[in-house]
Amino acid sequence: MRPLRICLYTSTYTPTVGGQEEVVDRQAQFLCARGHQVVVVAPRVRHRDNRLDRPFRVVRFAKPTSQRYGVSQVALYLALVRLRWGMDLLHAHGLYPAGFVASQFARLWPVPLVLTAHGGDIDPAEEVRTRPLFARRLARTLARADAVTAISTAIHREYRTLGVAEERIFDVANGVEVAAFRAPPPAPYPRPYCLALGLFFRKKGFDVLIAAWARLDPALRARVDLVIAGAGQEEGALRRQVAAAGLEKNISFPGLVRGLEKVAWLAHAEVVVVPSRREPFGLVVAEALAAGRPVVASRVGGICDMVRDGVEGLLVEPEQPDALAAGLARLLADAPLRGRLATAAAQRAVAYDWARLLPGYEAVYQRLVEER
Repeated sequence: MRPLRICLYTSTYTPTVGGQEEVVDRQAQFLCARGHQVVVVAPRVRHRDNRLDRPFRVVRFAKPTSQRYGVSQVALYLALVRLRWGMDLLHAHGLYPAGFVASQFARLWPVPLVLTAHGGDIDPAEEVRTRPLFARRLARTLARADAVTAISTAIHREYRTLGVAEERIFDVANGVEVAAFRAPPPAPYPRPYCLALGLFFRKKGFDVLIAAWARLDPALRARVDLVIAGAGQEEGALRRQVAAAGLEKNISFPGLVRGLEKVAWLAHAEVVVVPSRREPFGLVVAEALAAGRPVVASRVGGICDMVRDGVEGLLVEPEQPDALAAGLARLLADAPLRGRLATAAAQRAVAYDWARLLPGYEAVYQRLVEER
């Protein structure tokens, strides 16, 4: 296809850490390598170094303080991009506020519009669906999109629930760089361990994991530690829960891990645990598969796309410490089973390699541009 001038507008971006930030960054780098001109429009992260060494432009804006009245001000930055560098297509990551602003802009400055939901911007339990003003804006936003991409079957279903026609939904999952896990660094921890990692928010279910760990046979806990890597607003509460259970010597918090350090933690774990209450995709699951590690995870959202119960891992119902403890105990007591699941996990990871997935975005763009 001919080179396009593509604007990626995102509601969150590096140096903030998370799945959406990773997707936008990978997508922009892929598109640049394919010869497209890419501009990323993203909020400035306060009190952090926002400078990046990337082969594409990044236009930063001050994040509006009011979602009700301030979000449309960001449309001025989209106009700046269009006037200065041109814009053949606009792709907004995050339905609200980014998608809402993008849809208003595309109505005034006609340009093909692609939207991608990443979870909290479409989850029925979140404010964007429960507050009438936001729900109305979300409906208008989706109605104006030329195409939407679904990172998981769960997100695809929500689009349909909200009235998006099937022919406007394109399935493009999130992914990982599988090659990065082929030669991991040495083990970062001196004892066998189970690993959980992510941002410390309630929906991630780390409190459920700690409750499950306390239910394990003490003889089993004496052989294997639990490592919970990450950071966030729930860290204090999680540490207090560990102390109250008397598990400080058996559960450790190494902080937020990234890059090769994260690869090492994943690659050497006995089991990777994902106890989420809600998970639209589940990037840590894809990373565990790439590392060839068996998974014990909640049967929610995008996790069910990646992990087949008894094949790549074990699935348990969310918010059930007893069921989670039983799954962990089963895997930790059965080395041959862990080995079989690990082998299947590594094979499954190929389907979630960025090299396979990122061309899906380009295919969507080509179709929309040709239709215009």
